[in-house]
Amino acid sequence: MKNKIILIISTLNTLIFLPLIGSMKDVPVPLHFGINGKPDSLGNKWLLIIFPIMAVIFSLCTYIYRKKLGNTPNIKAENGFFLAFNFFTIGLGYVAYLESIGGGNMSSRIVSYYIIFGLGLLMIYMGALMKNLKQNRFFGIKTKYTLNSKEVWDRTHALSSKMGIVSGILLIVSGIIAFNFDMLIIAFISLILAIILSAFIPMIYSKKIS
Repeated sequence: MKNKIILIISTLNTLIFLPLIGSMKDVPVPLHFGINGKPDSLGNKWLLIIFPIMAVIFSLCTYIYRKKLGNTPNIKAENGFFLAFNFFTIGLGYVAYLESIGGGNMSSRIVSYYIIFGLGLLMIYMGALMKNLKQNRFFGIKTKYTLNSKEVWDRTHALSSKMGIVSGILLIVSGIIAFNFDMLIIAFISLILAIILSAFIPMIYSKKIS
């Protein structure tokens, strides 16, 4: 039921987004931002619709996933992640819209910083979810080592939980530093480091303790 509501919200959001785009001036809008936070690719304003459509596609996939699998052992964690990621995508559409009507020159570079801070919060939330995940083949750190041993699964996800929270905090702190010193590259370097800490380190750890 909850996933059906998310699908409805995502669809309604797309209908709301359409007139917003239609009201924009018919000028090229920034579609991609370089590592310095400045737009390096322009396109038709209607291409902005990709963000709400992405949210619809993601929520539709989530709905089908839940209908097919039913109540899985980690249903609360899965639903929590799907909901958080879906609203992150919806929010991305609106900050892209705001950046576009500002000509891509807004001093705060809201798209880049929204992604950094948003992913930071998402990683902290995911870290909290990882701690108590039950062994399964659909959600979590799935390696042959974690799937073959409950002990390895539990220890790997305990580490993954800590790494996720640390990575999220790292992203937020680096985003604050990058914002204050206008050096967005600091945040993107931290993003790469956060991915390594939260994903690859637990995978390597699962092999080591198996």
